[in-house]
Amino acid sequence: EAVLFKINAADINPEYLPILKKMAGILNKYKKTYILIAGYTDITGTASYNNDLSARRAENAKKILLENDIAERRIYTWGMGSRNPIADNKTEEGRKQNRRVEYVIMYNYKSPEDKK
Repeated sequence: EAVLFKINAADINPEYLPILKKMAGILNKYKKTYILIAGYTDITGTASYNNDLSARRAENAKKILLENDIAERRIYTWGMGSRNPIADNKTEEGRKQNRRVEYVIMYNYKSPEDKK
């Protein structure tokens, strides 16, 4: 299930909260998993604005996982701006799909803290 955003918004839509809570529950069962949250935008706006907005989207998704007891050291965020569109930015429906966060689950990842 994709987590999508309104235009120029970084707040998590409440309809996605049950999905993120369920994801957190699964991640809590597998303590060796880490997660990378990548935020994205559509092509409207400047590159600088989109990079900032996408980073805020990823950080807000991270906050939800933190509120559901995922250790912060297990979560990484990345603002990707308008890079890597999954739909056509020429249509409103395509732009809507591109305003998203994606999750990459990494199993048994060795973070820099773990290597100390």
